Amino acid sequence: MNNKQLDKCLWMALGAAVMAGSAGTSYATIFTQTIDMAGYNATGTVTFDDWGYTGPGGRTAMDFAPINGFGGLAEGNALDPTGGIGQIQHVITLGPDGLTPDGPSQIESDFGAPAGHVGTFSDASMDSAVNFYKWGYTSDAGSQFNNMRIDYDGDYLVGQNDMNFAFYSFFDYSSLGAVTGLPEGTHLTGLAFQPYALSDATGWCGSVMASHPNALEAMAGQVGFDFAFDVYFQVVNSTTGAVSYTYSSTEVVRDFQMRSYGDITVDVTVGSDTQQFSSRAVVNNTDPTSNNATVTGAPVDEAYHNLVSFHGAGVVPVGTDCLVETAEWQAGERGPGVKRYAELRDNISDCFYGTPGYALQGHAYSGYAFILRADAERIIDYFDESLYGPDPYAVVPVPAAVWLFGSGLIGLVGFGRRTRKMK
Repeated sequence: MNNKQLDKCLWMALGAAVMAGSAGTSYATIFTQTIDMAGYNATGTVTFDDWGYTGPGGRTAMDFAPINGFGGLAEGNALDPTGGIGQIQHVITLGPDGLTPDGPSQIESDFGAPAGHVGTFSDASMDSAVNFYKWGYTSDAGSQFNNMRIDYDGDYLVGQNDMNFAFYSFFDYSSLGAVTGLPEGTHLTGLAFQPYALSDATGWCGSVMASHPNALEAMAGQVGFDFAFDVYFQVVNSTTGAVSYTYSSTEVVRDFQMRSYGDITVDVTVGSDTQQFSSRAVVNNTDPTSNNATVTGAPVDEAYHNLVSFHGAGVVPVGTDCLVETAEWQAGERGPGVKRYAELRDNISDCFYGTPGYALQGHAYSGYAFILRADAERIIDYFDESLYGPDPYAVVPVPAAVWLFGSGLIGLVGFGRRTRKMK
């Protein structure tokens, strides 16, 4: 049994299953992942509260497989001859907006932090940020998830190479309480990270349950994939300010689960250190300050149309993985944007044949827990208009005759300024 299969076995539902109440109320299910010494060199739990939300076809937070295969005949899936791609979208991270309702964290500067950035970040906002062990890192703008395909059943498929994460190298500190440690502002960290996907992402998207993919309605979804992050020591030259990166290790996390709804709580002890942090997603089209704990029926706000947050959590496992290095890495490239590995092999014996480019990779940070959060904008690239109808947010062209009439009126009454705003 590999780590991915083990993780799935360790997830279990506590409490009642999601059900409909007499007044149509949905009850939340708490899913718990047990962290044990054998698999993680740590003990504790990672829990996910699904807010009582289920996806298309009644799929739960633990369902990531397609209903009857992804797509239809055009996608090579004979199991669903009437299926196909109904929507395509992409997501771009925006950086912190200061509105995500997560509670404050006590963050310590990581080891190797440059002079002037060493100390404690008291009551730190974790908006669009990562908790990793006792440290914090900001999810910068510019991560892109492109060509996110959704079929008519709501099945999600995002290609491995269509997921491109920004480089993590600083913590943008803003306090939710009294500032008693380091000053607010951007602080360089001693460690830097380059995350990247090691598999395609699969899951489901609730936009197929809305009246239109671009409607102003609450929507949420989830994907699961294998990913890695290359760890660097970030060194700042005290004279020139130039930054250099020294490779430390690569950490592999199988079956990482990323969602745009629900609550995550991490309570994991590694050695004598307790790691406790939590996050709440902001559902697409909703105001972050409303602090909703629901998807279905959540109040929407046009000011936040197609703005969303997503999050996921995990613990770096123990063990060794077999991976295939990228051509860039073998050519000596390092640092932001460079990925050490292109492929993760399930059979570790594949690394025992001396094939060039294959490498056995252990974990330097086993037992270190994390929550990754990001704020983002969702952009609709394509939808099947024959099924969903026209875009409710499309710009409607104004006939030329109307413009001429309007400009003539303005001239007659002497107005020199237009106040009409078109969306």
